[in-house]
Amino acid sequence: METERLVSRVKTTFVVALLVTGLTALAHDSRAQGIVAPGAGPVLRSFGGTAIAAPLDGVGALYWNPATLSFLGNRIDIGVEAIWKHQTVESTIPPNLLGPGRPPTSVTGKTKSDDGLQLGPATVVVGRLPAKKWSKLTLAGGAFPYSGGGSNYPADPNNPTLAGLGGWFNSFVILTFPFAAAYKVDDHLAIGLAADLATVSWQWNRAIFAHPDTGTINGVKVTQYAPAFANPKYGAGAHAGAYYHAASGLALGLMVKSPIWFQTIDYNTTTLLGRQRTVSVKSNTPFFVGAGLSYDSVKKWLFAIDFKYAVYRNTTGYYADRAFFQPDGTVNGLGYDNGLAVTAGIQYKSSEKLSARIGYKYSTRIVPNTPTFELTSSSLRHAVGGGASYEITKGVELHAAYVQSWAIPITGAMTSPLNNQPIPGSRIRLTLVEYAPSIGISLKY
Repeated sequence: METERLVSRVKTTFVVALLVTGLTALAHDSRAQGIVAPGAGPVLRSFGGTAIAAPLDGVGALYWNPATLSFLGNRIDIGVEAIWKHQTVESTIPPNLLGPGRPPTSVTGKTKSDDGLQLGPATVVVGRLPAKKWSKLTLAGGAFPYSGGGSNYPADPNNPTLAGLGGWFNSFVILTFPFAAAYKVDDHLAIGLAADLATVSWQWNRAIFAHPDTGTINGVKVTQYAPAFANPKYGAGAHAGAYYHAASGLALGLMVKSPIWFQTIDYNTTTLLGRQRTVSVKSNTPFFVGAGLSYDSVKKWLFAIDFKYAVYRNTTGYYADRAFFQPDGTVNGLGYDNGLAVTAGIQYKSSEKLSARIGYKYSTRIVPNTPTFELTSSSLRHAVGGGASYEITKGVELHAAYVQSWAIPITGAMTSPLNNQPIPGSRIRLTLVEYAPSIGISLKY
């Protein structure tokens, strides 16, 4: 009887260890439409990430619709964004979860992630060739972040999700280096094509995508996921677009964007006993298709709206794999689904030198409804921002913007790794707000 009780307690402890580790994966990409940022640079960000039919600067054109490059002059756009987040995880476990009197009452704790400050630079160069026979061709190249996020939770003995785990760290970054060509068919119509070269870095202090190690250390049976740290991997993709601006002031833009296909990320790590082990994960960006409308015939005003549909299923690897615990404790995937983002922006140009913008972004839910895995992979769903540009001298324009984004707080029961069912009496709540001021300069030549 005593042996059965001991086995039962070990089994329950193993379940909880797997459970809280899966919950604290918190591969928490602070992005608008799943893992992809709505934009980069102060101009695009202040306009809600709206650029399919609104050629405001080189960053927006190269990010979403290269055809709009034809309606920009020679220029260099440089910007940097400072990002800090306020994200918390609060969890509760019921009494007797680990056995009689363990714990004697329910335990609840709330912990803030120590994310620090992140910088996101963006640079794009746009230019036309001087030869007359190439006058309808515009070229551009640049570099900017396409995705980024993560969390850095300290060990917290008062928070059941973090107690005994030694904290949780996860970091995900994609940097893109696109180059593009746009051809102006006539005064109203242009088409464009871009190649997207990129790097991806995904670091974990616990590799939930591989089965945990089990071993005996000092007579105690221990179960733990391996750490996973590796150098960046490389990938490539492409996107294309078309843009038409009518004499009436109404404009239409269309774009399609392939996934960025990355190399498999292989991590050389060790087991609990120090033996060499290799674990791997595969992740790509989603496929996008989008359309945008704009109108600029009201004096001094520009109105624009974009619709972007992201395809994750059968495209993005681990992000879109079904979210459940495998029998060996591996988290099978994060369960991302396809989703729609709607962005809108308004610009008012009060003079030849000064313009102001506001923008808004909404995205449908992409993370799954299963609470454990939803908490593992939440994303920002709303963003509001604004900014201004001022020409300090001919050909030199300064920009500033501020954007605040937030996820709808997510609350649900923990999921058992043994049967993938909710654990009665348990609870998890995750919140996230992101603050992002940015500045930039445009040099027109």
